[in-house]
Amino acid sequence: MTSKSLTTSQGCWSKVGQVRVALIGCGAVAQQMHLPVFAGHEGIDVVALVDRDLDRAHKLAKGYGVSTVLSDVSELPTSDIDAAVVATPPFHHAPCAIELLRRGIHVLVEKPMATCYTWCQDTFSKMASHLSFT
Repeated sequence: MTSKSLTTSQGCWSKVGQVRVALIGCGAVAQQMHLPVFAGHEGIDVVALVDRDLDRAHKLAKGYGVSTVLSDVSELPTSDIDAAVVATPPFHHAPCAIELLRRGIHVLVEKPMATCYTWCQDTFSKMASHLSFT
């Protein structure tokens, strides 16, 4: 992470670094929302694109200066990312989020979180197992 000073809404200074994000799924939501927003945010560095359609992912990577393109989320090196955004088709949201959570990666999942109640429960239980309340 590259460290820099930022002013919070309360006017306090804090040291934070760029968040290294992997974008899972390179479809319409990624192209029309996530990538343009990330590109305009100095605190976010998109370090990997993951999509089964490697041609589409490579084109987007070239346009946004992303150096890593992968075809499967299991290929993501956890040491190179801080968080992942899951923007795949809905049936893939829960299984992908669960895999990322198991690997200790922070996850933002596009809606819907899952396509059935059981998968929502499973995702929440995996998430809760990584949280500690003190």
